[in-house]
Amino acid sequence: MIELESRAAIIEKYVGATFPGLLQTPELAEHSLRCGFPHAPGAEIQAMVKARIDRQVLLDRAKPPRCWFILDEAVLRRPVGGPAVMRDQVSSLLERGMQSHVTIQVLPFTAGGHIEAGGSLTLFTIHGGPPVAYDESSQSGMIIEDQEAVAQRRENYDLLRAMALSPRDSEAMIRAVMEDWIPCQPPRT
Repeated sequence: MIELESRAAIIEKYVGATFPGLLQTPELAEHSLRCGFPHAPGAEIQAMVKARIDRQVLLDRAKPPRCWFILDEAVLRRPVGGPAVMRDQVSSLLERGMQSHVTIQVLPFTAGGHIEAGGSLTLFTIHGGPPVAYDESSQSGMIIEDQEAVAQRRENYDLLRAMALSPRDSEAMIRAVMEDWIPCQPPRT
């Protein structure tokens, strides 16, 4: 999947449970990876965090891919790492969303059930090649090259995009959620 990501002209991603690796802060990445690999040694976790963060260089290169992220509202509200980590993560998300090649939409809880509930879906448009899809769950991922199956996932993604808030309304929701992640101060005694 990383090789596809590095060659892509367009990356379109829906996630239902956690921030996409391309958008994670190092702190959130560490907490997420510790949840996913609870028995991994610290050095292994740090190596995975570095690999995840190193992938983000493609968003800052001279000709970055066009990226479209649809985040389920649960991604913004699930407390991973505590309020300070989440506030920094949501703030970083807003900064990434200001880049002209990055669009972020939120699929709100009010949208109800949908076709991709419970997983994540990525579509890659590769220079000079056919489109490719990638289905991912918490423990596995599958590259899909069959064009009929890719077309079905394209339709699923387009339905999610239609159900999501507009980019402007998504930004407003993200800003409101960020205010919910103000760390609590201990009471004065």
